[in-house]
Amino acid sequence: MKRKVPFFLAKTLILTILFTVLYYLIFLSPQISKQKRLNDKIISLSSNLSILVQNRLSFIELTRLDPKSPSFNSQKSELINTIKITNQKGLNEPSFPDKAKEIFQRQNKLLEKVFTTNSYEEGVLLLKSKESLELLTDQTNLILDLQRELDNLKKELK
Repeated sequence: MKRKVPFFLAKTLILTILFTVLYYLIFLSPQISKQKRLNDKIISLSSNLSILVQNRLSFIELTRLDPKSPSFNSQKSELINTIKITNQKGLNEPSFPDKAKEIFQRQNKLLEKVFTTNSYEEGVLLLKSKESLELLTDQTNLILDLQRELDNLKKELK
């Protein structure tokens, strides 16, 4: 009887360990991996969305500056710098969709035209042109698409 108790305990312990390992490998590990992939995608998408929104807002604010304001030059420089930084981030980030990269490239070309103008007013006319409005519309639609995708991923995560 004394030998059966340790043998029974050892057998129970081995079976418990075996079932725990199998449970982890079959059920928990795939769930953990799925959650990690979702989290990584959400983080990447959130970052990309943030860059796009920041770029769009800066672009719009550039058209609204008052050239007679005492802080005009510093505001203009700050907005242009933000646009350049977000464009660069967007073009260099591998996780950005091709559509976003194409928007950043179009925006860079438009800004090159703006920078070659002789006055702020001429530049603003370009920034408010049909080409610019199409660019902003495409950017807005992409932001909305990415936001929907992000919302769906967050629902899936719950």
